[in-house]
Amino acid sequence: MCIDRLWHGMNDRLCEMTGTDGRLNFVRKAGYESLKKLIEKEEYTLQEWAAMEGLEALNYEPLHSVFHREGDRIWLDKERLLSIRPEDMYVWFYEIVDAGRKGVAAK
Repeated sequence: MCIDRLWHGMNDRLCEMTGTDGRLNFVRKAGYESLKKLIEKEEYTLQEWAAMEGLEALNYEPLHSVFHREGDRIWLDKERLLSIRPEDMYVWFYEIVDAGRKGVAAK
């Protein structure tokens, strides 16, 4: 219980210091920012994505489950993003997907 309180206290403080939305843990911010970039533009060349985020990010959740690649292009699979259920991935990845959906709904 002490570790949990310490973790949440640190997260709250880091979110406050960086202006990060407290709904997501600070450590999930990088995953959320990557997903947000894919949602905002929807399509990138591999070269663009590599320069911005690095290709290795595509191997990890939640990006791995919501993008498609064809040749030298990647794009957001909106249907997949909207259809992912909590049981489809670990809870911390699902929280990022759930937060990202709000960006899709706002478009």
